[in-house]
Amino acid sequence: MSDVPREDAQWLEAVRIDEKLQIRVPLRVMPWIFLLGGKQNLLLEVDGDPKQLLIRIPAGTSPGQVLRLHDIDPLGEERADVFVELSGIKVEPQMIAVAASVVALIALVVFILASSGSS
Repeated sequence: MSDVPREDAQWLEAVRIDEKLQIRVPLRVMPWIFLLGGKQNLLLEVDGDPKQLLIRIPAGTSPGQVLRLHDIDPLGEERADVFVELSGIKVEPQMIAVAASVVALIALVVFILASSGSS
């Protein structure tokens, strides 16, 4: 469809199957979203017309999995099925260590607040 490489966030592929438009687009998510689930915004830009979708990613998904959104209207009047191909964002070990430290600090604060309230 375009010369934009598939890894680019703007890459998308549109085809017609049985007169129905189908759009395939990648979405890169943080690794913990695959495990815990979550929501993430997806920006579809077709012919310069942006459409923002909120994608709910179920817990237990895995990289390479494809989520199907039925009957979305990314092209204005025409409705389409949007297939979102999930891929993971590489996280550096330093980021994991910082995140673990933040979680431990939050847990400590919650413990202290809970302990002081029970007196």
